[in-house]
Amino acid sequence: MLLVIDDKIPFMRGQAERLGRAVYLPGAEIGPRDVAEADALIVRTRTKIDKRLLDGSRVRFVATATIGTDHIDTAYLDSQGIGWASAPGCNAGSVAQYVACTLAVLWQEGVLTMPPEKCTVGVVGVGHVGKRVCEAVRRMGCRVLECDPPRAEACRGGRGDAARAAHPCGQICHLPHGRRRLFRRFEKEARLYQRCSWRGGRHRRARCGD
Repeated sequence: MLLVIDDKIPFMRGQAERLGRAVYLPGAEIGPRDVAEADALIVRTRTKIDKRLLDGSRVRFVATATIGTDHIDTAYLDSQGIGWASAPGCNAGSVAQYVACTLAVLWQEGVLTMPPEKCTVGVVGVGHVGKRVCEAVRRMGCRVLECDPPRAEACRGGRGDAARAAHPCGQICHLPHGRRRLFRRFEKEARLYQRCSWRGGRHRRARCGD
């Protein structure tokens, strides 16, 4: 078995070789000639997976080490009987750690002057990643308001309530591409209350702020 792998994916070397021969290439440079004899591809978003790349190749499986599949023509893969897989939610732990560490630095540097138990943090988007963030922030002692209108059953407090209460820590947002409008509305309300001094967001396609 021949595997073509993005050379920036960590921890692959020595593991992929258990399955067969592995070739490591820069993701943005992987082209039709590179995959012609490959049985499987392991990529990131830098590699566009479509007919132009795979037509006439031996590839029967494509894996992406990312949470989304915007770079993959899944309809084409399905039509050709090529298996594929993504890694939704794989970044949840790292995002929660990033947020917790950022808050810790803000306290350490005196940007946040009140103790954690007096901070209220509004989290917009409480899916797989957002829930992990909420858990991490609560462990630090902060009060957390969850807001995710598309997941109304998981929402605690309205969008306006979260905007009003998210002082002085601000909002932490995890927004799929389709929820950017939600964040813009939320941010507009927050500006009206002039209470949001910090905003953090981590997402595969767009960082809302640091």
